[in-house]
Amino acid sequence: MSANSRRPASYQEEYRVPFGETDAAGVVFYPNYYRWFDRMTHELFRASGHPLDGHLKRGEAPVLVESSCCFLTSVRYDDVIVLTASVGEVTNRSIRIAHTVSRDGEVTTQGLETRVWIQLQGDESKAVPIPDSIRRSLSPQRL
Repeated sequence: MSANSRRPASYQEEYRVPFGETDAAGVVFYPNYYRWFDRMTHELFRASGHPLDGHLKRGEAPVLVESSCCFLTSVRYDDVIVLTASVGEVTNRSIRIAHTVSRDGEVTTQGLETRVWIQLQGDESKAVPIPDSIRRSLSPQRL
């Protein structure tokens, strides 16, 4: 990597698939991938020093505006997988987070989320700039 290369902010954890997250054939039921992605995004914020509970209490949050998932191979009951969330891009008001699910070093699933930082105002919400401290901690780091 060059001196100007950047390493993405990321969070990773190992997870054993419980039976309750699979269908009758023992394959992970697809909505669970989105639950994992959401949880990993919250853990990514926590690991970067910005747990979301304080922001939510102040009426601000990164809301999901786009998501996708590509299933490359099945994940099954009792598989030990690695869930990874990596920040791909941080703009003034949005964050793109790439998700991967791996088993034994092989990527089984790829996902993508776009979240927009919003300020809640009563029943309304509006996109606002991401706080500088969050943008700095989630922006890809120089190597």
